[in-house]
Amino acid sequence: MKSTKSLANKYLIIVSSILIIFGITAVIFVNFSNLPLLQSVDKIAQVEYDYAKLDSCILKLYHAENNCRMFMVNRKHCYHHEFMKEIKEISFILNAISRKKQNDFISKGQPALISQNQPAINEFIRLKILCDSLISFSIKLDQVLERQSLPETNLFKIKDQNGITTSALVQTTDSVRLARNELQLKAINDYLRLDLINEEKQLFNIDYQLISGIIQGLKRYQSIEKEYYYNLSQITHKSTLNAVINLDKFTKVLLTLTVGLLAFIFYMIYHCYKDEKALIDYSNELVSYARTKSCFLANMSHEIRTPLSSIIGFSEQLIQIDFTPVQKEQVAAISESSMMLLNVVNDILDFSKYETGKVTLAQVPFLPYTTIKNVFESMRIQALQKEIGFYLDMSVNEDIYFLGDPLRLKQVLMNLLGNAIKFTSSGSVTLEALLTLTNRNQAKLKVNIIDTGIGIKLADQEIIFEEFAQVYGTSTKERQHGTGLGLAICKKIVEFQGGTIYVRSEEGEGAVFSFEIPYQITHHTFTERGNTELYDKATLLEGKRILMADDNKLNIMLAGTILKKYKISYDAVYNGEEAYKLFCENEYDLILTDIQMLKMGGIELAGKIRNENDAKKRSTPILGITANVLLEDRLKYLASGMDELVLKPFLEHELLEKILKYIR
Repeated sequence: MKSTKSLANKYLIIVSSILIIFGITAVIFVNFSNLPLLQSVDKIAQVEYDYAKLDSCILKLYHAENNCRMFMVNRKHCYHHEFMKEIKEISFILNAISRKKQNDFISKGQPALISQNQPAINEFIRLKILCDSLISFSIKLDQVLERQSLPETNLFKIKDQNGITTSALVQTTDSVRLARNELQLKAINDYLRLDLINEEKQLFNIDYQLISGIIQGLKRYQSIEKEYYYNLSQITHKSTLNAVINLDKFTKVLLTLTVGLLAFIFYMIYHCYKDEKALIDYSNELVSYARTKSCFLANMSHEIRTPLSSIIGFSEQLIQIDFTPVQKEQVAAISESSMMLLNVVNDILDFSKYETGKVTLAQVPFLPYTTIKNVFESMRIQALQKEIGFYLDMSVNEDIYFLGDPLRLKQVLMNLLGNAIKFTSSGSVTLEALLTLTNRNQAKLKVNIIDTGIGIKLADQEIIFEEFAQVYGTSTKERQHGTGLGLAICKKIVEFQGGTIYVRSEEGEGAVFSFEIPYQITHHTFTERGNTELYDKATLLEGKRILMADDNKLNIMLAGTILKKYKISYDAVYNGEEAYKLFCENEYDLILTDIQMLKMGGIELAGKIRNENDAKKRSTPILGITANVLLEDRLKYLASGMDELVLKPFLEHELLEKILKYIR
């Protein structure tokens, strides 16, 4: 029996592999789907955080520069303290960013920061230029005043050099004037310097207020920007959260579907396994049943053929006796009935062979024309008995040879013609044969069997080629005869040779059975030996001696009757032990032995004979008589040392043909 354990292990391995691969794929897919989303959220948050820090640094730099300027003008330490505090905060922020190694984000954010703070920078530069212009103007004014005072000093010196008479007076007047001028110039200069300082203070105050306003505006902008980024972050976070929630829901749905699908797969695999196991068990049971049936058919064949052998054989011998017409008719009835019973047995055995695939087809040259003609002539008697027309329309060359099994072709023709004659009560039966060449070495034989009988219903046409199928009706009881295997055997014979068979019919209008069989064309010729030639050669057997062993007295009586007709002497025994004893004591030309006997069967007897020391006695021909028609059994019998087999029931010419094959 075929084991199902390995099959279950294979299913388990396959399912486990599928589950492992599916699980790994699902985990990788989910992880890689969430990873880019989480990374994007982290990047957005980090960039927002860094941008805020950089904006804060720029604002603090502006503020620190403003405090520095105010300290330089006013010398107030509060500005210096604020300046140092903001510088430290800027340094701390930059060091923190540097430690986090976010240079990539900084470099990518610098253009945006510069463009964002460019208006404030431009405004600061404009104020710086204005302040520098005021300082430059003040310096130029001082230079002009100095140049204006220098010529007066030189003039006093020139007058002092050129003065002759009024030197002292002039010097006194000049000194007073000079002192007064110097005081006036100093007062003007002090006034201008004080005014310039006041202007510069006002300018620095304006600058401070302007920068403070800019810083306040930038802070408001930064606050708005922070609020914007905060809102964006909230929206992004919410969107991300929704996406994750949706992904989680989808994952749950996917997992649910996966679990359901896996459960369905397990369910289907389990049922497939159960079905396959049941199929295997059923197949094993069928094999066992087929073997049992074959053994039963073999035993049945043996038990039926053994008495049939005597009935058919003695009927044949009685027909050859000069009886009265009534006696001959009675003997013919016995012979025909026994042949019908033999046909039933043969149908059952043939069907069993085709069912188990143990049938073998012969490959011998034969004339299809002669084969079809002989079958037609042999069936003519049945048609004449029913007084119906019986016609042959054959388009087959008389000299063309086929390579195949002529006996199987005869079997199909006889079955179909017998059915056609049986179901035709009036009208005719026609056999049409057509040969078609498919190529140089191939031909197709098409045969039609046409009758004008009762016809076949359409529903019955679908089952008519099935085993044990019979067409039942009310018009005739004849259709109920037989085993119902004839057409099934015909179908198997035709299909076994690569052909087709079918029927066309209408109820009450007859039927047409058609079949096509491809054959190989051969040019080999041979001559068939007729029974007359066989009987002529049988006269050469006169005086020959045969040893016959069979536990059935009727078989010995039948074989003895045939041998006596041709003046062949024989010794008859009822078991193998007596046969071997006579074999050792006498010389025989041939041994005829049954296969199954109570004491030493035919196989054991053949083995003892083939092991004899005397070469002449060891080579004595042995014919086995058997009712077993199974091929494997017949091969076993031949392997035991037998030269040929005679199948029960046998006719006179069949036995003579086998004997003449080994006795000359």
